[in-house]
Amino acid sequence: MTILSSQSNLYLITGTDTGEIEAAAKKLASKLTGDDPDPFLCDTIIESDTISPQAALKQTIDSIQSPPFFGGQKTVWLKNTSAFEEENKTGVWGELYERLYSLIEQGVPEDIQLILSGAKADRRKKLYKLCEKHGSVFSYEKPDINRSGWEQKMSTAVERRAEDMGMRLQAPAIQHLVQSIGSNTSLIEPELEKLFAFHGYSEKPVPLETARQVCRGDGENSAWAMRDAMGSRRLDEVLALSKSTLEASRDQKRDVMGMIRQTSDHFFILLQIILLMRILKTKSPDRLSSLVKNMDDTNKQQWADKGFEIIRFHPYRLKMAAKQAVNYHGQELVQAVKILRDAYWEIITTSASSQVLWEETALKIIQKKEIMT
Repeated sequence: MTILSSQSNLYLITGTDTGEIEAAAKKLASKLTGDDPDPFLCDTIIESDTISPQAALKQTIDSIQSPPFFGGQKTVWLKNTSAFEEENKTGVWGELYERLYSLIEQGVPEDIQLILSGAKADRRKKLYKLCEKHGSVFSYEKPDINRSGWEQKMSTAVERRAEDMGMRLQAPAIQHLVQSIGSNTSLIEPELEKLFAFHGYSEKPVPLETARQVCRGDGENSAWAMRDAMGSRRLDEVLALSKSTLEASRDQKRDVMGMIRQTSDHFFILLQIILLMRILKTKSPDRLSSLVKNMDDTNKQQWADKGFEIIRFHPYRLKMAAKQAVNYHGQELVQAVKILRDAYWEIITTSASSQVLWEETALKIIQKKEIMT
């Protein structure tokens, strides 16, 4: 993070990734005030049950206008605010923002360091633009698991936070942690703290075995990653996810049943997409997304009444799902659903290894295209 590389005394830290916003603001505040800040030189303002977002913003403005009691430089930090979403409103909100705009345009006093941190400051609105002009803006966007590259962004965030804590992780340990927490950056620090407590201070990097013992994973994100890998026919990734998820599982049978159900639901969606693409006479995911986006509400309702729930998907989600659907022939998707049904029945009625059963099921589905050709 390069927040302190500028000579600014005004910092806006925002975006959609609350975990990264909080971590960046905390690190900046620590750099400016030290680990044991002087209460007369550090005014941290946080919303609470007794301090409304409006009251917190007013306190911030008043604090900016109040010089340090004993000289020096005072840090004013509006922390984790929800007030950014209220910008452009009239009444009290409008009056408060006009006061804040005026202070920034005049220049934050030299004896004040101002930090404004919180999600969803709009880059199109005046506050964001003023902070860009008169200070420094740092925006952190949450990695989108619907887009390629999110794992690398999460891996980078994990490495950066670990470095801040004086830790190093082996690459497989980082990968396991990312697979465990998905795109939820607010879980990075708690998981790293557990690893630090378990591994202790050591110049040696945390190995994969330790990460598996300590970081048990987030079932919802693991299940999503598994569906995505299955839809994309990435067998190596499916097997890696299976290993990392199920070896850390406290109830393999339950987790495999969940994987089967969610993968089956996902393949039903892919089958709908293939059928819709045939009806609309297109083989292009981009073209399908465009056609659906341009449908009027009446037309969409007619398709929905025919059972095509995918017609209500956001165009981007539809396009990404369609890119998976075209990895399979229609008959392969039908067969995949049958294979998943049989696997679900087998796991209920037999004592077979859940992990082995799941991996054999995935193999049958993913490799079938290669076998057919």
